[in-house]
Amino acid sequence: MTEGNGLARVSLYILRIKSMAQITVTTLVDENDGGAGGTGISLREAIALANPADTITFDPSLTGQTITLTSGQQLTINTSLTIDGDLNDDGTPDITISGDANQNDVSDAGDVRVFDITGGSVRLEGLTITKGRSTETLGGAGIRLGNNNLNDVNASLEYDNTYR
Repeated sequence: MTEGNGLARVSLYILRIKSMAQITVTTLVDENDGGAGGTGISLREAIALANPADTITFDPSLTGQTITLTSGQQLTINTSLTIDGDLNDDGTPDITISGDANQNDVSDAGDVRVFDITGGSVRLEGLTITKGRSTETLGGAGIRLGNNNLNDVNASLEYDNTYR
């Protein structure tokens, strides 16, 4: 298009596309060393590294195994993401996440809430969430939600206790 002064008008649009990443958990160990060392990428590290809309999956070698939150800290999610533990896409949980931090298989003060979702829109798929514990009046021993969205949940909750 030409302006009245004979100069062409050019519109320039810049489109920034951020690709969604897939982060693969490679260890059952509950650690957070930023993925630089240790035993691989833990679920705690994957959550910390995730950007909005990322998907966290698990290495097939972890199928049928349990991640126990031995650090004594819940997993806090503050961004939109998907955690997909259905490794073979059969609709059945393949990964278990346990709040039995002291690993004594008894619900006691040594156990922790599993997920505290404080931000974003979160999708949990193919997970068994077990042995979570909370002493807060807000409850949510397995999963506690703030003012957030928990979408498309295909997770099994077992042994979910809130103590007041």
